[in-house]
Amino acid sequence: MMPALRGCVTLVFDDGYTDVYNQVVPLLDQFGLPGVFAIPLDHSHIEQTEGYTVTPWPAWLNVRQRGHEIAAHSVTHADLTQLAPAQLDDELRRSQLGEIGVRNGVG
Repeated sequence: MMPALRGCVTLVFDDGYTDVYNQVVPLLDQFGLPGVFAIPLDHSHIEQTEGYTVTPWPAWLNVRQRGHEIAAHSVTHADLTQLAPAQLDDELRRSQLGEIGVRNGVG
């Protein structure tokens, strides 16, 4: 990856869309730029309500091995501002990436 020369920018991509996986990841790889990808553990809600396809977790773990970061992004993609405190706590606790084998974001 390229070292930051004068400041830095973080490129963050939300939800793990297949279009991002197929188009953005190769472009970042080509230029040696790291990206951060925030992906819900259960993407079925996005596919059902938003009509987008989401790339499965094993593929994102491969991206992580190429120097990109994977960020926790809830479990069900719920609107966290609308959850009761107990539901919010459950959503955040279950979103811990260690449960699926990701440690420290970049491995």
